[in-house]
Amino acid sequence: MFVRFLALGAMCLGAPGLAAQGPGGGPGPIRVFLDCQSLNCDFDHLRREIPFVNWVRDRTASDVHVLGTGRGAGAGGQEVTLAFIGQGRFGGQVDTLTYTDGSTDTDDERRARLTRVLSLGLVRFAMRSDAAPRLAVRYEAPDTAAPEEPPHDPWNFWVFRVGGNTSLDGESRQSEIEFRGNASANRVTEAWKLSVNFSGEYGREEFELSADSVFVATRRSWNAFALTAWSINDHWSVGGLVDAGHSLFRNHTLRLETGPAIEFSVFPYAESSRRRFTVLYGAGLAVYRYQDTTVFGKIAETRPLQVLDVGVDFRQPWGNLFGGLGGQQFLDDLAQHRIGVFSGINLRIVRGLSLNVFADAARVKNQINIAAGDLSPEEIIVQQRQLGTDFSYSLSVGLTYTFGSIFSNVVNPRF
Repeated sequence: MFVRFLALGAMCLGAPGLAAQGPGGGPGPIRVFLDCQSLNCDFDHLRREIPFVNWVRDRTASDVHVLGTGRGAGAGGQEVTLAFIGQGRFGGQVDTLTYTDGSTDTDDERRARLTRVLSLGLVRFAMRSDAAPRLAVRYEAPDTAAPEEPPHDPWNFWVFRVGGNTSLDGESRQSEIEFRGNASANRVTEAWKLSVNFSGEYGREEFELSADSVFVATRRSWNAFALTAWSINDHWSVGGLVDAGHSLFRNHTLRLETGPAIEFSVFPYAESSRRRFTVLYGAGLAVYRYQDTTVFGKIAETRPLQVLDVGVDFRQPWGNLFGGLGGQQFLDDLAQHRIGVFSGINLRIVRGLSLNVFADAARVKNQINIAAGDLSPEEIIVQQRQLGTDFSYSLSVGLTYTFGSIFSNVVNPRF
């Protein structure tokens, strides 16, 4: 029985040399470090369901580093990629398994699928450990009674989603109520990507400043976005964008920006879950209608504009590095523009020590929407109206150091 399992493992998992490995092929269970923050893994469930390995807290203490990444798939689902990276005695051995979650799958269905695929990927390594004699293979044969037919999709790949929420809170001298709603329609195939999204918000805050003075702040906005993109090949895409909105905070009764765009991906799009480097350029028209006359004396205007967006994202065993550069410029007045950069890194420096850094900065010269006149202190404090600025920036730095036992096998949910 054990020989049969070895043969199946060697054929199905493509692990050369496994057949020559006898039972008890390694010193104790393999040590596994699971790195799947972007997938929101249920680590407690995985530890319960996969008991034939030792789970460790640090990548450098592991025999196998499992790097899980995900990217959006058709119909609103997610394509999940698990990379099994051997270390130490398994150095140089790398496997990759990929599967897709549906947009309507429950959390339990998603974690069950992840557990199954993760178990399969770890078998190649576990076969060379003391856990090998206690492993077995179970095969669920497909139902061959009825011939398989191509799946019929009555929705033709379209996926629709609607949602909303409301919140209410208050005290004796202040209260707040908010309403939010959203809707989307998406169609994703290998050749085309079509997406329409809408969101809206209404909020009202009331403050009792004194016995006979009450300040009321109202926020009201909506935003609509539409995208169409055509896949030319593994590196090029073309499409068009429409971005519209209404925001009293930004002095817009109507904002409409639209035009064609082209994108180039340095790496093939299929590798985007592990590495991405894209450059997008677009040009078109912007139509603005204002609530109040702007500092430039305008109540409405139509302007030509261009946009540039560069983005990079690398997910590797040592951590995650991402960044980008974005710019917008009015073609009839090149001095009116915005250029922004951002960058972040999540880096594992040494065992137990991690560094997290995020920074962004922007040169802001395109605020043609700022209303003329002064704002009251109350309007500034509750951010009822946008203030003019020449720049913006932010920076965050964090260190995390963990020490002690490397093992993380026990699950104890009490209290």
